[in-house]
Amino acid sequence: MMAASPAPRFLSNRNAAVGLLLVTTFLFFFKLGSIYLFDVDEAVFSEATREMVETGDWITPHYNEVNRYDKPILFYWMMALSYRLFGINEFGARFASAAMGVALVWMTYRFVSAHRGARAGWVSGFILATSLEMIGLAHSAITDMTLTFFVSLALFGFFQGYAATDPGPKRWGYWGCFVGMALAMLTKGLIGIVFPGAIILLFILLTGRLPIVLKEARPVSGTLLFMAVALPWYLLEFSVNGLEFFQAFFIKHHLTRYTEVVSGHRGPFYYFILVILIGFFPWSAFFPAALFHAVPKNLKAFRAQSPDRQLPLFTLLWFAIIFIFFSASKTKLPNYIATLFPAMAVLVGLWWEEQQVSDRWLKRSAFFLAAIGFLLGTGLMVAPTFVMKAQAQLPPSPFLDVLPELTAPLKIVAAVLFLGMLTAAYFLRSFQKERAFATMVATIVLFTATLLALVVPPVAEVVQGPLHDYATQAGEQLRGNEKLVVYGLNKPSVVFYARHSIVPFIRHEPESFEALKKILAAPERSFIITKSKLVSELQKEPSFVLLDQRGAYAFGSNRPLSPPPT
Repeated sequence: MMAASPAPRFLSNRNAAVGLLLVTTFLFFFKLGSIYLFDVDEAVFSEATREMVETGDWITPHYNEVNRYDKPILFYWMMALSYRLFGINEFGARFASAAMGVALVWMTYRFVSAHRGARAGWVSGFILATSLEMIGLAHSAITDMTLTFFVSLALFGFFQGYAATDPGPKRWGYWGCFVGMALAMLTKGLIGIVFPGAIILLFILLTGRLPIVLKEARPVSGTLLFMAVALPWYLLEFSVNGLEFFQAFFIKHHLTRYTEVVSGHRGPFYYFILVILIGFFPWSAFFPAALFHAVPKNLKAFRAQSPDRQLPLFTLLWFAIIFIFFSASKTKLPNYIATLFPAMAVLVGLWWEEQQVSDRWLKRSAFFLAAIGFLLGTGLMVAPTFVMKAQAQLPPSPFLDVLPELTAPLKIVAAVLFLGMLTAAYFLRSFQKERAFATMVATIVLFTATLLALVVPPVAEVVQGPLHDYATQAGEQLRGNEKLVVYGLNKPSVVFYARHSIVPFIRHEPESFEALKKILAAPERSFIITKSKLVSELQKEPSFVLLDQRGAYAFGSNRPLSPPPT
């Protein structure tokens, strides 16, 4: 293995590692539990786990008392453990993602340090920790950060086994690969096998070491280990729910999501280029150079290299296979490509450490950094004013209601981003790599802190606050067979905060309204949460009582609220 490159004079490798851990923990845990859960995905996972804890059914997740087959079981179990430790609240819901994020960054640091030196390790770790999408996913109660950790465990484990010379580390590396794939499959299904398997297969074909790896990896015992970890839950779930589970999980949520547009989440072929440009910022400015330098110029010479020197191509294949796979998918969401962020961080980290300060690619990257920082900063600064001027031509949205309040905070956030990246670009152009790197890290830390402290809370208050308050109020009042109706909305946070099942009428249709009229006319009390624009329609019904209306949402019942106890 390559000897560790010297640390900069002002920062030892040990201090850098401690700093990495502290910075990552701050970025991923700051304000974690102080912001409402956002609809739809965060709230669905949080509520399904709450119902799991409440019912004691640890095999089949349920949402609103209906079987939920969207994802496998592992993330629900992890979130349930968080609920046990921290309570059923926002912090408990998001803790697993934040903790797995910290573990992912630390694992990346340790892996790169083992193969390319401690400095390259902590540089890669800081790059991953300060990528905007990673920060966002660490604050989200969804599966993607956990999946990214286990896919990375599988791929890091394979490369450890591939590169190790001693039997012990080699064996443990390959075992880690099989366990990582099994846990990834328990987190999000078949992609837990497909991605690592495709990346590893293509890599060993290019290296020409397929027979050697097949002998070293002991695939029979590894497959048995994989099956022992991954299969029990799938077999139990199939034994309980049979073809219903198979059809919903494997056909609808695997095949259909890839071949068709689901829930309107479509995107052009360049969709994920834009996601990387923003989600991997500020390091996306350096990614083209890192990508170019990772491509081997001579396959024969590449095959003759030591395994550690083949790491750039391994991470390049990791990036390319996942990027191409999802770019071809019909359904697209920003979090779909989360699993390629560790690969990008390692690619940029290795390139950063190997380039001379006068390298022309570094100068070009400085220009890209300043340009992207300027565009993002300017966009954040002028967006509220621009949107407010065009508000009359836009459809109603709770986001529009909060824009006047966001004008000043967004200017602060934009100034932090713009000035920080402009300073970093200046340092790069002045051949001061270390100061540029420190400036970018510090800028993202300050940007995240100001964004989460000044911008996200008022957005959450307008977008989710009324739903939280109405659901909580209804949940405290409901008794027996009384109903909570959600009309014309798909807002799972209502179920979570009400701690009560709902009668959902997601679409505003005549059939739905007729069913709602029957509920309103029933002798049992019912509460209704709906869109403000539907209130005039509901007020035509004599039994409807408007209790409150705030922003985009309204709260009603078929009788006045009970007076508070005296």
